[in-house]
Amino acid sequence: MLVSPSTLLVAVRTINNLWRYEYQSQNARLIADKASRMYDKMRLFVDDMQGLGQSLDKAQINYRLAMNKLTEGRGNLISQAEGFRKLGVEVKRSIDPELANKANQPSCAND
Repeated sequence: MLVSPSTLLVAVRTINNLWRYEYQSQNARLIADKASRMYDKMRLFVDDMQGLGQSLDKAQINYRLAMNKLTEGRGNLISQAEGFRKLGVEVKRSIDPELANKANQPSCAND
């Protein structure tokens, strides 16, 4: 391209703008690619967190069921074990008194 001294500055600015737009376009593509990968990683993380929450809920339900067998209803395990202690079986250390009291209270539910 032939340029005169009067148009040289305009031509240089035009070329500079073209390069700047090209760099911006490349950066926009890189940003879009990184955003897409980050979104996919976030989706996998959310799926994992939901699975973990469901597992924790299930573990809590199972914990409550096990504790009920331990402390609730006639013939629960703690009251049976405490019954042995009351009969004179020697123990090294007593069960937590709070749990033992809870287990020995009469239950309203039918067994």
